[in-house]
Amino acid sequence: MLRRVSFLAALSPPAVERLSKAAPWVEVPAGDIGIRQGYAGGAVYAIAAGRLSVEVDGDVRAHAPRGGERLGGLAVLRGSPLPPPA
Repeated sequence: MLRRVSFLAALSPPAVERLSKAAPWVEVPAGDIGIRQGYAGGAVYAIAAGRLSVEVDGDVRAHAPRGGERLGGLAVLRGSPLPPPA
């Protein structure tokens, strides 16, 4: 699944394996909030499976991510709050 994340695709297989073993898996139950717009980015989330909704400026939008899609990467790199998803 991590190889489908665009910015991780260039890593060697051993590096992806190490990352896979070191990265925590987080399961967000239906109805719970995983991340919130405007909060400081502290992690990159790769979506393995499931569906999610995103709220952008109070407007809720359903979203069916593809496996390997990621959230939060720009906020981590920039050290800024999470931007609204595209």
